[in-house]
Amino acid sequence: MPGLYIALYRSSQSTIFHWAIVAAHTDDLSQPLKAYHIRMAGGPWERGQSTVNLLQTSDEFVCCVALPPLIAPLADAERVLAAQPIEQGATPLISYYKQWSCEQWALRAISELVAQNCLPAAPFHIPHPRWKDIVYVDVNMCAHRALTDKNAGQNVNGVPVFSLPM
Repeated sequence: MPGLYIALYRSSQSTIFHWAIVAAHTDDLSQPLKAYHIRMAGGPWERGQSTVNLLQTSDEFVCCVALPPLIAPLADAERVLAAQPIEQGATPLISYYKQWSCEQWALRAISELVAQNCLPAAPFHIPHPRWKDIVYVDVNMCAHRALTDKNAGQNVNGVPVFSLPM
């Protein structure tokens, strides 16, 4: 079934992960997937949109966190993701970060996916005023579990996948 996932990668800091939202057209996550993210490569933030193979592109890949089932076609969700601005603009920062980051970009993208009726609001605790903080902690806990317990999560074609707590 088509769906969206947060792909998490190790960073230079042990408690911080790089976030990308990947679009899967099938249940086989070992196939090339379209990734939407931002990155800073020695300069200003830039779009990191690309095609990735989670199992072959990087030793830094940690796991995926499944987003709730789409309530719109995957193509609609991909249009929303591709249209997300790179820079912070007026987006409020989550309490764990005092500067713009790939995590905050992904959380804003999720918010827009909900606003555009591509994802349901309920699993993200929306309209709770600190829903982004809650999801940030939940997603990072999945990554830490994946790093400390190789049997944690569900193995989907060799890709460790976690679900958001409901």
